Amino acid sequence: MVCLGCKKNIPIFKVICFGCLKIIYELSVNNSNEQKISSLFSYQEPLRSLVISAKVERNWLATQSLKKILSHSVRTQYLLEWADYVTPAPSSLWSRIHLKFDLAYILAHHLTRKTKATLVPPPWTTGWNISKQSKRKRRSPVHSTQAIPVDNRSKKNILLIDDVTTSGQTLNRLEKHFPHYNVRALCLCSAKS
Repeated sequence: MVCLGCKKNIPIFKVICFGCLKIIYELSVNNSNEQKISSLFSYQEPLRSLVISAKVERNWLATQSLKKILSHSVRTQYLLEWADYVTPAPSSLWSRIHLKFDLAYILAHHLTRKTKATLVPPPWTTGWNISKQSKRKRRSPVHSTQAIPVDNRSKKNILLIDDVTTSGQTLNRLEKHFPHYNVRALCLCSAKS
């Protein structure tokens, strides 16, 4: 087996070597606790290869590695303690047609397995765009859809999970679907230039 980052030989049942894993952690992005959208890492090699391998090639070991990288972050633990609900960013129709893994859903599901937060699906109307999300130029209209019940007695916290964010437009649009909630977003990596 070869490392997805540097192409060196590594033991079987591994997808990334220790050297590349160290580089990934050096790509950490500093976030304040007040930011609405937090990204853990910069979308650069070797993390980029790991994400592509998980989404496009459906590499199970790469997906497992990404789940571990995300869940072991202190920032992730902080936001999971804060959250009452967790919802993944919706995948686009383009991704579904091209049989891409819904990595955001896989990550969100993994994060809620051992926490008090409840996994809820994203509003179904947000993911039916035909174009690829990173190639979209204009804003899609926001449809009012509630995926979880509204409790007017206290404002609950909802955490949006995404794998890669570019402009943050999808997460900002998704936030409008939850007007009765405190909303924050957590992304594995940011592809902002």
